[in-house]
Amino acid sequence: MDGRAYDVVAEAVVIIDLDGNVLLWNGAAERLLGWPAVDVIGRALDVTQTLGETRSTPACQLRHRDGATLGVSVAQAPSFGDRGALQGTIYAISARSVLLAPVTALRVDDDELRQMIQTSLIEHDVRLRLALNTTFVRVFTQDTDLRYTSAFGIGVDIRGTLLGRRDEELVPPDEAAQLTALKRRVLETGVRARQVLSLTLRGEVRDLDLTIDVARDHAGVIVGITGAAWDVTEQRRLITRQEEVARRAVIEAAPEPYFVADARGRYVDVNAAACALLGYTRAELLTMGLVDLISEPLGLDPIPLDRDLTEERRLQRKTGEFVDVELATRILADGRRQGVMRDITPRKEVERARARAQELERQHLARLQELDEATRVISSIDALTDGVGRVLQRVIDQARRLVNADYGVIGGLDHAPQQSGHPVAAADAVLEVPMLRDGHPIGQLHLAKRPDPDGFTAADHGIVTLLAGHAAIAIENARLLDERQVAVRTREDVIAIVSHDLRSPLNAIELRASLLARTQTDPRVLEHARNVRRSVSMMQRMIGAMLDGARLELGMLQLTLGTHDLGEMIAEVVEVFAPIATDRDVRIELRSSTLPPQRFDRDRLLHVVFNLVGNAVKFSHVGGIVVLAVELRDGELEVTVTDEGVGIAPEALPRVFDRYFTTARGNQGTGLGLFIARGVVEAHGGRIWVESTPGQGSTFHFTLPRADAAIAP
Repeated sequence: MDGRAYDVVAEAVVIIDLDGNVLLWNGAAERLLGWPAVDVIGRALDVTQTLGETRSTPACQLRHRDGATLGVSVAQAPSFGDRGALQGTIYAISARSVLLAPVTALRVDDDELRQMIQTSLIEHDVRLRLALNTTFVRVFTQDTDLRYTSAFGIGVDIRGTLLGRRDEELVPPDEAAQLTALKRRVLETGVRARQVLSLTLRGEVRDLDLTIDVARDHAGVIVGITGAAWDVTEQRRLITRQEEVARRAVIEAAPEPYFVADARGRYVDVNAAACALLGYTRAELLTMGLVDLISEPLGLDPIPLDRDLTEERRLQRKTGEFVDVELATRILADGRRQGVMRDITPRKEVERARARAQELERQHLARLQELDEATRVISSIDALTDGVGRVLQRVIDQARRLVNADYGVIGGLDHAPQQSGHPVAAADAVLEVPMLRDGHPIGQLHLAKRPDPDGFTAADHGIVTLLAGHAAIAIENARLLDERQVAVRTREDVIAIVSHDLRSPLNAIELRASLLARTQTDPRVLEHARNVRRSVSMMQRMIGAMLDGARLELGMLQLTLGTHDLGEMIAEVVEVFAPIATDRDVRIELRSSTLPPQRFDRDRLLHVVFNLVGNAVKFSHVGGIVVLAVELRDGELEVTVTDEGVGIAPEALPRVFDRYFTTARGNQGTGLGLFIARGVVEAHGGRIWVESTPGQGSTFHFTLPRADAAIAP
């Protein structure tokens, strides 16, 4: 700060900032105290410390640069910058530039000197009052009773309006209370205070930046306060306007819809994003409130206006469309409410679509469960055994139940119910679905509804189409079952007739062979008789095998269980096939340990072993060996028949136990032997399988439960 502007002032002028450093030092100060301005500006010298210690005392002592002591009169006032901000303290020091002895030795008896000092002080007071009255800073003093004793500054009218009065006589009570409390605190503590207060002056509210300090007499006793008031109303209004402009710029640039509402929920401010979201202009929204746009189902609580909240709501646009928002608001200090609205319509649409899909899925699942139940009823064994007619009726009943139809009928594709008198043809809504089996139509399902505004839906058509597919299978199966049962009954009749006609001559042959064995003594004749009887027995077993095959197919095979010696039975088979094996140059070996008696059907199991050994002998090479083995293994009895014959091709292995399958050439086999063998073994609770290598032979295995685990009769 340039001190030359103050060189016209006779007194020494010094300005010290808030940190105690020198801001200004005029020419009179240089002459009075001896320090040039260049040495003290920006520094804190002893002289400034002295000023700081004695700034409240009008008469004090200062130290000259050469160490001498000066008696001076000091006046002070706050110093403000160009923008009205307090920057420090200004001191006016008057001593007529006379180098004085210590103040204790000062003599003022000389009238001329006394008059000179008095004149100087008067001049200084006049200039100081002039300066104070022309500044924009209001400077005032008050006594300890806080009555105004002086006031300076532009716009201050002291003629009967200020001097001798207190603040409660000048401003409203609440403002006076704040102002008085501030000044009382300074009087009680002696500590300077600064505060911005809004006061009503001449009917207008003004913002004053107040600095209050204590005033002391020559002895340092507090005699009142001195203060300075800087009117910062316009600056604060300017700052407020700037802040408002900046705030509006930020709000308008915000991507999310923003609003401010009063305590009743009426909009007082909205941004462009809120207008775009809701479809209203800013002027239109400022005439509306939060509750005007809410569109909620019945039973939902209204928006609370007395607390902060964050919740999802549905609003109605100006166009009538709805938008889902996440509404977040908070209460401001002045009671207003500010908030943002985030558009969550896409997410809510997804949630609603998911809910609809889940409901449709639930309904579809329920329909499918009904379809499954209907299909189960149609395809059940009871329905099939009832015949085609009952199955058709069940199909109609289940189809009507699924789609709530009044009538139903099944007809051929060329026989749709078109007669006007037919209930289906007379209905308002008709659903026709073909019944297909392997892509070929076997009939058509016709369903009808009496007057119905909705008629049949696409879902009804889909569910009935699925049912029609299952119904076609059930109807075809019922037809096939009827045909099969007729064929089985016919085959059983044929087999019964054939077995009866065959057994009659066989019985006669067996009787004659027995008679021959009893009346002849020639060993060769007796041997032939035994062979005849064995052959007759084998023929009878073959006839029984035919009947067993039929019973197995129908699931009607019954076992006649008894306790027998398995090893003895197998030895009997070996004895029967020994002559045949000898004729083919095949050797049969029996490998069996002593076994406990077992429970099984002897005749049927004997047929199994006969079949396996007969096949082994038949397919063995000349000079081959057929091995029968019986052993206990893993808690079961296992019987194996191994040959060194031609073996079985790999592609034929999975089918060797199928009905009518045979690997024999010509008319050498019926394909029933292994089929019956599997049925008999499995009926005993065992299992049967084969291992074979072409050109090396085959091994047939079958197992039986041990006696302590054998099946019950």
